[in-house]
Amino acid sequence: MNATLGPIKVLDAPLDLIDNDSAILHLKPGCCYALLLQNDDVLGVAFSGPSSFAVDAIAETPSGAVGRSFSIDLHGIQICLGAIPSDIVSHNATTEEITESGISESLLEETVGKWTRKWSDWDVSQNDSTLMFAGSDDKESRILFVLSANQFVFVYGAFVHVMRGNRLVAISGRGVILTTPHHPAFCFDWSGMHGAAEP
Repeated sequence: MNATLGPIKVLDAPLDLIDNDSAILHLKPGCCYALLLQNDDVLGVAFSGPSSFAVDAIAETPSGAVGRSFSIDLHGIQICLGAIPSDIVSHNATTEEITESGISESLLEETVGKWTRKWSDWDVSQNDSTLMFAGSDDKESRILFVLSANQFVFVYGAFVHVMRGNRLVAISGRGVILTTPHHPAFCFDWSGMHGAAEP
């Protein structure tokens, strides 16, 4: 993916980049951002400032519900790829606003470059229903979220939750849970393998 950065702007009104049954990515007024562009297409947005991410990483299995919900205050430069609202209320950032936010064009380019190399096959025309979010919290714990029609991936620190169709893999510090469409959930932990309990 060859992305260029639009000008750095500042939100004047709240903005939800993701808002569905699985997750909400919320940016507050004062958050600095720059659109990620490929030719005339908007691929996504890079942002830094007051923002939060909430995700419902809970799945129903034959053995009951497994997973957790998270509400995370974001810190540092974040990247969201996918459908971006066209009615963003903002203004061009002043030098003072850019300095206060800790964001800069060079830091944005470095961060975006790192992620776009990892997502080198991203094509907005082929992935218009897929959302991808990469960021971190104030403890620098990494966050990765991918949502498409048949896939849900959420990684936060040591917590991993992957669903594809009716299959689930959930990993945490307490164990691993696996489910398939035709089998109950199994949990693997230090005590061995058994029916699923919350990992």
